[in-house]
Amino acid sequence: MVGHWRLNDSFADFSPGAAITTDNTDFVFLNPTNLTLTLEYAFFAAPDGTFCGCDRDTLQPNGRTRYTMLGEQQGGSFSTNLCPTQTEGVLKSIVFTSVDKKGNIDVDDALQAGVQIHIAGSSPGERSESNLQGVTVN
Repeated sequence: MVGHWRLNDSFADFSPGAAITTDNTDFVFLNPTNLTLTLEYAFFAAPDGTFCGCDRDTLQPNGRTRYTMLGEQQGGSFSTNLCPTQTEGVLKSIVFTSVDKKGNIDVDDALQAGVQIHIAGSSPGERSESNLQGVTVN
């Protein structure tokens, strides 16, 4: 799946007008199967695609994992050393059931779903929510 992350992002697309700001992005990944899955996700910077970090979680059967970009930054999974000025970019994720001795992943019967929520402001705050886009593994 792919999505779009933002962290303290601000841009102006028109004039006159106020900049559009997004403070943080919340991601929720769902496992709609009865399998225990491994979830791996990576962050890339826009517009050049620089690798900014990655993380891994276990998705329990019919379970979910949830995190924010601020939490990933504070936990060291999103690197401000690799991407010191980036405020938005691409998230790519994959789920799989196992890895063989050669390092090949097994995606048989693995399935994931998810949403991303962009958060602007704190109280009461504005939010926009969208589904993460599924892509075929090839």
